[in-house]
Amino acid sequence: MSATLNQFVRRVVDGRSVPVIGFVWGLLEGLFFFIVPDVYILFVALFFTKNGLKAWGYSIIGSIVSVLIFFLVISVYSPVSVLDILTMVPGVSHELNSQTFANVESSGLPYTPLLVLGGVPLKIYTLASFGAGYSLFGILLWTIFARIVRIAPGFILTTVVGRIAKTSLNKHLVVWVASYLVLWIIFYIFYFSKFGF
Repeated sequence: MSATLNQFVRRVVDGRSVPVIGFVWGLLEGLFFFIVPDVYILFVALFFTKNGLKAWGYSIIGSIVSVLIFFLVISVYSPVSVLDILTMVPGVSHELNSQTFANVESSGLPYTPLLVLGGVPLKIYTLASFGAGYSLFGILLWTIFARIVRIAPGFILTTVVGRIAKTSLNKHLVVWVASYLVLWIIFYIFYFSKFGF
């Protein structure tokens, strides 16, 4: 079990896998997937800071591509109709869509470090900002900002923990991986209890 897990972990945090997984996860979460790329990025950072940064960078590129895809989609369908379709995604509701749309129209996109505490999926902000008449360039800039601000605190914490616990990570890999997964499961239990599944 431990040897198999070790092989799996080494494969997913390896520098050759990181660009593909980071990009695809960022792209899919930017469109419809409901598990944030932070799960993967922070896991990689726990073992290798440099590869974690690479995963983070490629996930941002994936997010940028998702914004471009939405830009093409809303040339055919309205942002509101696409938001309605997204209510099939766990954690996305009509109420959240309407509230985010109203907030973006009245106050603009949230350029604040407190974005990390908001819990609103970035795809909703993307569509709301298109609906509010923001330019593609402005939305792309905000997407980069949002990905940096949201992931930075967790990245710093995970990197520090990974460096302090390097020996323990190697000796007790099963415990570390299980604990990491449990923390994210707890996070998503609270998240879905607030936003719905």
